[in-house]
Amino acid sequence: PLEMHHTHWRLPNDLSNIALPYKKNARPYPGHYTFPDYPNGQLRTTTNDLANLLIMMMQNGKFKNNQVMKKSSIEKIKLGLHWFYETFDGVKLLGHDGEEQGVVAVMFYDPINNIGAIILSNKDGSDLTRKNGILSKMIKAAFALPSLRAKRSNPCDPL
Repeated sequence: PLEMHHTHWRLPNDLSNIALPYKKNARPYPGHYTFPDYPNGQLRTTTNDLANLLIMMMQNGKFKNNQVMKKSSIEKIKLGLHWFYETFDGVKLLGHDGEEQGVVAVMFYDPINNIGAIILSNKDGSDLTRKNGILSKMIKAAFALPSLRAKRSNPCDPL
């Protein structure tokens, strides 16, 4: 129902469309890897597929005008997937991030303005995910739109 046709727990046979993971020193890992930590990590997906999931979560279970899940189920999923609040540039966002060798995934949204952002990277994340890292700067830029600031009386107000 979410049209996530390019999302899998295991590597597909055809690896031609999968980015190679890279180390901090910009050298690639020896190849693709997988290990059995389902459902903890290693979900293989695309930004478009992940966006469909985020849209459904932001719309309390609706996707393309179809109620795919109950609102109460969405709240349980957020708990089960360890979604948390993170403040970026004074805006409190809800979502999740994670990393493994050579990959980083960041997915957050602003529940007040109903705007989300997804960033996927194929590089080790410690220098990307620190508070002043590249991904933090990208998230801040994604949510720093003037239209967002105008909707909030005080952008630092808690949700």
